[in-house]
Formats: sequence, structure tokens, C-alpha cells
Amino acid sequence: MQFASSYQIDLVNPADQNNLPPVSFMRVGAFVGLVALILFGAIWAKSILVPIVFATLFALMLRPLCNRIEQRIPVKWLAITITFLLAALPIAAAILLFTFQTISVVEDLPTITEEFQESINRIANAITEKFPVDFDISGTEWVQEQLGDALDEPFVYIGGLVAGGAGLIASLLLIFLYTFLLLLYRQPIYHFLLGQFGITNRRRMELVMADTQQMSYTYLKGLGFVMVILGFLNSLGLTLIGIEYAFFWGFFAAFLAIIPYVGTFIGGLMPFLYALSTTETTWQPVAVVALFTAVQAIEGNIITPKVVGSSIQVNPLAAILSLFIGGFVWGVEGLILALPVTAMLRIIMVHSERFRPFGLLLSDQLQARESEFLTLLDKPHYRMINLFRRQHIPSQKSQASAKTENSDTNSEIGVNDKV
Repeated sequence: MQFASSYQIDLVNPADQNNLPPVSFMRVGAFVGLVALILFGAIWAKSILVPIVFATLFALMLRPLCNRIEQRIPVKWLAITITFLLAALPIAAAILLFTFQTISVVEDLPTITEEFQESINRIANAITEKFPVDFDISGTEWVQEQLGDALDEPFVYIGGLVAGGAGLIASLLLIFLYTFLLLLYRQPIYHFLLGQFGITNRRRMELVMADTQQMSYTYLKGLGFVMVILGFLNSLGLTLIGIEYAFFWGFFAAFLAIIPYVGTFIGGLMPFLYALSTTETTWQPVAVVALFTAVQAIEGNIITPKVVGSSIQVNPLAAILSLFIGGFVWGVEGLILALPVTAMLRIIMVHSERFRPFGLLLSDQLQARESEFLTLLDKPHYRMINLFRRQHIPSQKSQASAKTENSDTNSEIGVNDKV
């Protein structure tokens, strides 16, 4: 009741209404047009932007290691090359080993799909014998036409990955080249970005860059460790169950875990379908489901919190929405980049004078700090509607009060907004 009354007073206060300029529909239209232009440009320039974003994340992750090596090796390009080799050689070895396994799986795809159809037919016959259903076509044919085509699609997708291997290698080489050049020119780029801001805002920009670099380093390093741990756990479990190509399926599922929520499900579905296609027993497919359920529980409650920690600091609602938007704009690459890009936006908004409430809205501390929306962040310059009001020249009194208000707010909020 107290909130309603205060809101009503704020709404109808004549003094406030006289000081507020009207909303400019030109500003609203310009904002909508700018958002549409950015969205269209991101989709249209996907082949250009995606490698640059990946390279930026990798460069931020490798920067601390590169700084340490440059302290021992004064030749900059040589230090960067050593840094790059230390990071790239294990990845290249894993990709090479994984490629050999993938080729073996693809060579067996015709046999796997035939066995998969036979397994589906056996299941369909068992179901129709126990639960007779009058279809226009027989139960076996219905399952074969409806479920068979849908469920063997993942195996066809694996074949498509190998067929597009040349394009994937070209993209990786481009990302590696961008990463090397970003590390080589990191200081000039850093100074250029700082130079785009005035002296008063330069310190805030330094904090944004430092927090972004720390987030990228912690997240990507932790994510790599999580993928290795999951890969070994999955492969060991599948080997004990007796599934062929256990290394391939285990690390394929671990790699898909980079896509939150969705990747884990797909990573477990693939070996389950393979076990259903190639095994004669019932317990093995069931054991595969139990294995990935147990590994997922261990990963979500123990491995990821301990290794990755709270480097992203994005709440689940914002994470899911970012996955949808990232998948819509950039497809699979967008799903992978959704969380780190959202985390970067959160850091920028938290350090912003105007968009700090939006940064808190993305934060994983949303429930613990919900009262700040009506206390520390209950200021006119934080309200979204004021973005679309016509500009006016405030009086000297209002300028002084605004400066005092901003300094008080920054001192109260800044402590809680470290990444």
C-alpha cells in the first residue's frame, strides 16, 4: 500500500511534471530502427562477426599467459607465438584424434541407420502386440515412416559435419589468425578504446575492460577443464557399458555441453540412439541414459560450480533468453557465444551511469538485490522512459543535485558490482 501511494505521488507531482520534457516519438522511432539495423547487420554479417567474436574471447583468455611469457621473452611476436602454440597444440591434437573417430563413425553410418530402423521396428511390433491400434497403415510402417526419419537425423547430421570439415577448418584458421593479431596489437587497441572516452569516464572503461578480461579468462579456462572431465567420465562409462566408439561419443557429448541446457540433452541422446541401434540387449540403452543422468547431476552440482564458479554471473532467465536470441541470430555459433556475450553486456551495463538497472536485471544476484530497484536505483536518470524524452538544458541547481545524486549512487552501488 505504501508503494502504491508513493508511486501515485511521483506520477502526478506538478513540479516533476513541469521539469520533465515530453517523450519524443522521433527518438522512439530512431531507437527501434537502430535495434532492427543492428539485428539485421548481425545476421547479414555473420561470417565476418562470428570469427571476430570468438577470436576476441580467446585473446582475452590468453592475455594473462602472454603477459607472463613476454616478461621472460622480450621479442613480442615470439612470445605470442609460444603462447599460441601452448594453447593451440592440445586443441589441434584433440581435434585430430576426434576427426579419426568421426570418420570411423561416418563409415559405419549406413549400417547404423539400418540397424536403427530394425530396432525401431522391433519396438513398434512389441507395442502394437500389447496395445493394438487401428492405423491406416500398420504400426511398423507408421513408426518407420514417422519416428525413423526423425530419429536417424542426428546420424545424418554427423555425416554433414564431416562433409563440411573443410569449411570448419577454414573458420578455425581464420579465428586463430584473428587471435594472434589481436594479441599482437592488444596495447594499441586498448589505448584506442580508452581514447574514445573522456578523462572522467576513462577509469570506468578501464574497469569494464579488466572485468571483461577476467570473466573471459575464468569462464573459458574453466569450461575447457569441465569439457575434459566430462569427456573422460562419459568415455569411461560408455566403455564399461560396452558401447563402440566410446571416446567419440563421450567427448562429443562433452563438447556439446558448451551449449547450456540444450547441449547436455543432445549429447546424451546421440549415444542412446547409437546403443539402441547397435546393441541386442535392453539394459545397455537404459544404462546409457542412467550414465548421462548421473554425469549431468555431478557436473551441475559439483564440477561446474567448483571449476567455472560464478564467472558469468547471469541468472537463468537471462541465460535462456540469450540462448534463444543467439540461436536465432547466429545459429549454433550463437548458442555457444550467447552466455559470454550476455556476461559482457552485463558488465558494461553495471558500470554505466544510465543502464545499471539493466545490468542488475541480468545478474545472478537478482533476488538478493531486488530492493535496489526501489532504493539505490530509484533515480530519474535510471528510468527507461527518460531515454526517449526530448533534450533540455537543466538549470544549475538541477545539475548540481544530479552530480551529487550520481556520486552517492556510484559510491553505494560500486562495491556490489565487482565481477
